[in-house]
Amino acid sequence: MSRIACYDAFCAGILPLADMKRCPICGGFSDQCFIVRDIPIRRCASCRHGFAEYGIDEHHFAAVYGDDYFSAGGPGYQDYLSEAKLLQRQGHRYGALLGRYAPRGKVLDIGCAAGFLAAGMRDTGLAVNGLEPNQRMASYASDALGIPTRQGSLENLDAVGSYDAVSMIQVVAHFVDPRRAFAAAARATRSAGYWLIEGWNAESAVARILGRKWHVYNPPSVLNYFTTKSLDLLAAEFGFVRIATGRPRKLITAAHAATLLEFLAPRSKAFRFAVSVADRMPRSFVLPYPGDDIFWAVYRGGG
Repeated sequence: MSRIACYDAFCAGILPLADMKRCPICGGFSDQCFIVRDIPIRRCASCRHGFAEYGIDEHHFAAVYGDDYFSAGGPGYQDYLSEAKLLQRQGHRYGALLGRYAPRGKVLDIGCAAGFLAAGMRDTGLAVNGLEPNQRMASYASDALGIPTRQGSLENLDAVGSYDAVSMIQVVAHFVDPRRAFAAAARATRSAGYWLIEGWNAESAVARILGRKWHVYNPPSVLNYFTTKSLDLLAAEFGFVRIATGRPRKLITAAHAATLLEFLAPRSKAFRFAVSVADRMPRSFVLPYPGDDIFWAVYRGGG
């Protein structure tokens, strides 16, 4: 049974949870590494992809990515809309980066939230549309920023051959079913098109040193813990090959850092100490992200 068929059967209540322990990338056997907030974290013995053993239902997106995700702190944001300028500058950098490898054209930004990053990419000459599961954020992107944005998830996207490029900035770890999501991205991308992905590397030095205390192990929001190998494997399944990679210039506000660290504080004394440091900074102070556990990659379709 394919991974998509397994997922459909599980949601329909006809497949035991034990059968969902197969790797969502290669279908290989996995081992349980540890448990975070009562949710087992598993790792594939073959491709080393990590994933949360978590039962998904039809309320997942509304429960995890509701309005509180953008305004209540914790695993989300204390005030997402206040980070507009920072995110727009990041989008400008990614628009320029994509322009090095792909011709100027139409881009679909997955998980675009309020559209700030998409607006930054648009400033570099790209025609950007958005896709966002939160209705309030999708409406803000469309109405306030003029980014045509539809509400929904990539797994259920029905666009075919509509875009020259698809950007997935800090969203692949959140996919309910990565294979279904990448299949939809492949259908939406024109022949010989491009994908721009930013994500976390589960085999980075930071991830290995921190182990279960790595902040990315954060289910049910973060469900997949990619390595560059597992990301390449999944992209190749749909005809996309990595042509460039690097480490992004990642900036976050002190307010965002503080709320995330407060959420993670029970995991270690180091996080609790970091909270005390972040709390002494002005909330709008911008910090460079210091770790090696984040990367960007550009993929090109085979045409």
